[in-house]
Amino acid sequence: MPTTSRCNNPGALCQDPRFVGGDGVTFYFHGHKDQDFCLLSDRNLHINAHFIGKRDPKLTRDFTWVQSIGLLFDDHKLLILAKKTSTWDDNEEHLFISFDDSPLSLDGKNWNYRNSSLLITRTSATNGIVVEVKNSFRITATVVPIGADESRIHGYNIGSDDCFAHLDLSINE
Repeated sequence: MPTTSRCNNPGALCQDPRFVGGDGVTFYFHGHKDQDFCLLSDRNLHINAHFIGKRDPKLTRDFTWVQSIGLLFDDHKLLILAKKTSTWDDNEEHLFISFDDSPLSLDGKNWNYRNSSLLITRTSATNGIVVEVKNSFRITATVVPIGADESRIHGYNIGSDDCFAHLDLSINE
């Protein structure tokens, strides 16, 4: 399923960030760049997000995107991160994952990781995964950049030093 269609479904967290709640209601969250925010807190699942962004001096808020999420579940820690990059290449891996503080090697388009409670599988050759914990949650994460057209249309003024690679997410409990 393309990222754009997934961004309209309940549980979506995409773009700058645009949330679609479980009830289908859409709202925009304007956080602060270089800050962390709690997205979800439940009995056995906690999800925090780290926001990256850019300040427009004419506005009272930052343009922000989700760079990474950290999950706590059972007795485990999972980090999913979009690596900073100046230029975008679809064939380059911009995704970093660590599980219980150990980096996972994302080798090959058919890569997957499994342990007793966690399954991580590729959704594309690079930059896309699904994370599942049976009877708990399913997260689809895709690393995407801010393109030149998007920057121009929205007035982000993204330069050539950082394409603001970020995560588009779909979270389902």
